[in-house]
Amino acid sequence: MNISYDDKLAVLGLVAGGYLLITLLGTFIGLPWATAASPLVGVVQTVGILLSIVLVALLVLVTQGYDLEDIRALN
Repeated sequence: MNISYDDKLAVLGLVAGGYLLITLLGTFIGLPWATAASPLVGVVQTVGILLSIVLVALLVLVTQGYDLEDIRALN
């Protein structure tokens, strides 16, 4: 894997992805379910945050040049 940052959008993608990951982790650590009206709302919020973290992490890896087969092999 050869990573070249000649493309400025690749750098922007990494910075935006990193910011989103930090924001999502902060949201998760901030206990969003503590202010939910019902337990079901808290579960939906938690699942949504975790799925968003996975999606953003995959997008950051793809931006860095990983192929989807490479990502599956990381397991």
